[in-house]
Amino acid sequence: VVYKRQELDKAFEGKLQPGVVADSAGLELQRHYGFTAWPALVFVREGGYLGAITGIRNWAEYLQEISELIVAEVKPLNAFKVPVVST
Repeated sequence: VVYKRQELDKAFEGKLQPGVVADSAGLELQRHYGFTAWPALVFVREGGYLGAITGIRNWAEYLQEISELIVAEVKPLNAFKVPVVST
């Protein structure tokens, strides 16, 4: 994990502050941000949600998606959705 953090720092010239979350804190973040798969990279700026990248990708895909997310506008979090069924 430390190796990839160094690679992210190098690739994005300090524009990211990567952190690693594990255990129950990870589940809390999952509920809060609404991502559904692990591993997950969650992007926030000044407390605002930018998006998440989930699952295993190749390095080029990570770099492309991260490049898009770090310049994205803050967006609202996905609200919890309850399916409506009529009888």
